[in-house]
Amino acid sequence: MIKIIFLLTILVHLELARSEINIQKYTKAHSYLTVKNQKTSICFDDQMKVLKKLRAKTALDCLSKCLSATNNNLRGINYVASVASCSCVPKVTDVWYNVTNSSNLPGCVSFFTHECPRSFDYVVENHKCFSLQTSLNTWHNSRTLCNNLLSSHPVIIESSTENRAVQLYAIAVKKDSVPCLLPGYADTFFIWTASYITYNNSVRTPFLWSPQPGQYKRMVYYSWLSGEPNTPADGPECCVSYSLDFYLSNSFAKRSQPNICNEIDALYVFLDASTINTQSM
Repeated sequence: MIKIIFLLTILVHLELARSEINIQKYTKAHSYLTVKNQKTSICFDDQMKVLKKLRAKTALDCLSKCLSATNNNLRGINYVASVASCSCVPKVTDVWYNVTNSSNLPGCVSFFTHECPRSFDYVVENHKCFSLQTSLNTWHNSRTLCNNLLSSHPVIIESSTENRAVQLYAIAVKKDSVPCLLPGYADTFFIWTASYITYNNSVRTPFLWSPQPGQYKRMVYYSWLSGEPNTPADGPECCVSYSLDFYLSNSFAKRSQPNICNEIDALYVFLDASTINTQSM
């Protein structure tokens, strides 16, 4: 009997230790998008359908219950002590998390978890790690800059939510003094993406995402600026830049523009340039 009790005690302590380790990963939630050029404390929108709502005595109790309720698949929580309200925000792929300035929700405290390095900004709304590089570079130099920054890569946009995240993040953190203007678009700010169009055995390829040298994936999500793409069929190597008006534009690879480095990798197809089959892309 003593051995059984002792064993149960050890198991309980192990479970508590695991729970404490998981809880330690959570920090006060913030956003870079709610106030321009400012990291702001936020709470998740309690009306989001993905939320699970519970009752909890404390914020720590809320975290513990939410970890259990989501089987440790927890992005964050909202907690309001005055009404013992606990909202669990699960991790969901390619979703837009609505958030609001915590000052708009009296008594609300919110916590979240992410894996962004300190040199990157965590965009909670779309669970991305971004870093806006404001130095002007050609497309190839921009990719190298990102690759050398913790093995990140120029931003890849494969959905409308990612499109929205890139646009709002760049607008929120860019300084008004950063110039990046293309002829004919005097009021538009452009940044490089990881996409370009090149040649394979003298054959023009489709637009490809190429986050690292030797990595290629066909570009399937498009939101082109009016009149784009407009590169000639036999033109030079061109790359895709991103207008902060939500649109994509192709530009010559040697043009200099800022770019956003993205630390979180998606799934890519790895191919040698010599093996690209343009018929299957």
